[in-house]
Parts: sequence; structure tokens; C-alpha cells
Amino acid sequence: MLGRGVAAPAPALVLHVHGGGFISQSSLSHAVYLREWAAMLPDAVILSVDYSLAPEAQYPVALLEVVHAYGWALENGAAIGTTAASVVVVGDSAGGNLAVAMCLKAQELGMRPPDGLCLAYPSLNLTNAWSPSRLLSFFDVLLPLSVLELCLQSYIPAEADPRNPLISPLLMSDEQLAALPPLTCVVGSIDPLFDDAVTLATRLRRIGRAADVRLEIYESMPHGFLHMIQLIPEARHGMRVLARAMAAYLKIPFKPDASGGTRPQSPDDARARASAIVFDA
Repeated sequence: MLGRGVAAPAPALVLHVHGGGFISQSSLSHAVYLREWAAMLPDAVILSVDYSLAPEAQYPVALLEVVHAYGWALENGAAIGTTAASVVVVGDSAGGNLAVAMCLKAQELGMRPPDGLCLAYPSLNLTNAWSPSRLLSFFDVLLPLSVLELCLQSYIPAEADPRNPLISPLLMSDEQLAALPPLTCVVGSIDPLFDDAVTLATRLRRIGRAADVRLEIYESMPHGFLHMIQLIPEARHGMRVLARAMAAYLKIPFKPDASGGTRPQSPDDARARASAIVFDA
């Protein structure tokens, strides 16, 4: 009970890395669903990292800050109320890029790997290579080509090679790919970054890790749709899919609704579930 005694440390830790094209947004801008996850995962502490933004802080500043936050949390869990017995890393959009790159950097440094990786519409290829979904950026009102180019130019220094897997994690080697933790990802079918998520899931399947990857594709959902959980059933469904995956990776109970009860399924819930194309084993 709040205000009585000292609560036991939570056994699980969720490290969240926000999106915003490397140039904007914060933990606060993502609070709409972080609050929901905190209620759905009462046995976990959620630590959201406010990393330095480009162009003032270009690669690798944000990545190194996320790696440092991860290492600090593992070593100092008691300071934030967790034993960190199990850990999941979560990221959306640019935060998804940093979350995967952090896992690669952790491999390189011999750090303890996370128990799971949860992504929402991650930006995984920062090269100039075009894909069918990226052609959507010519017409996309939420993530147009001009914004994509601004983000890349702001984040990547002129002397850096965008083919570096720490910048474009989609270009990691099969050896690096094989060492990634189990992965769950949600993405909208009309997102310019759609192909990044599909390609990552396809590569994992091709190296024999089909059982470790789950990709949910939401028909007609745009980039950033998790921010619309109060308005769109598909967004709420995707948010819950990620929360359920976190609970499974962390081996803790999943509390379905923030209210604490089990909400009856509505027609909108059923429609959202039916619209999700599940790409898994």
C-alpha cells in the first residue's frame, strides 16, 4: 500500500527508448502508452531514456547514452526499485533503431544481453537505399520524404558510413543477428518504414530463428500509430501485444487492463484483432 512500509524490488526491468527521428520528442511525449504498460506490468520498473538529440548530438552520442543507461540500470537496479533479474528493451521508430543497435553494442562489449526486444515501426536502414514502402514517403503526410532526409542528415555525421550496423542495424551480419534476443514487433501496413520491420523478421526466419520472432502488421495503420491508443482500436491492440510480449520475455504476470479488471471484448477489439496480420513461426 502506498505510504506504508518499503515495497520489495520489482524483479523485472523495461528499458524504453523513445522515437522522434533522432531529433525530437522525449519520454514524456510517449507517456500515453508508457503509463498503460506500467499498469499492465506491475512487477516491472520502466526506465525511459531521454538521450541527447541531433543535430547538436550526432551519432554515436545517443547510442552510447542508451548503452550507458542500460549498463547503469543493470548495475544499479536497487536505485530504481528493481533487481533486474529479467530485462527487456523497447523502442519505437528511431528508438527502435537505438534499441537494436544497443543490443549489437552490448554484444561487442560483452555485456549481458536483454531477455527480449520489443519494437514498434523501427527505423533500421539509414542508407539511401529505397524500398517499396519507402516510396510511400513521397505521399505520406506523417512521415514525408523531407522529414526522413532531415532526420538522416541531422543524425549521421558526414564522415560516418551509414552502412555501419550500429547506424543501420538491418545491415548487421548473420552472426550478430543470431545473437539478438527474441523479438516482437508491430508495424502499420502504410508506414514508410514497413519494409524495415518485415526484412528484419524475414532475416531472422532465414537463419532458423522463426520461433524467436513475431511481427504483427496492422492494416492501414500509419507510422507512429501507438500514440493513437485513445482513438484507434488497432493502436490499443498493438500496444497490448507489446505489453504481453514484454511480460512473456520477463516471465512476470500480464495485467490486461489498466483498470485492473478484464474488460469485455468490444466489436472494435475484435476488428482490431482481425486486422492484424501475424508473421511468426
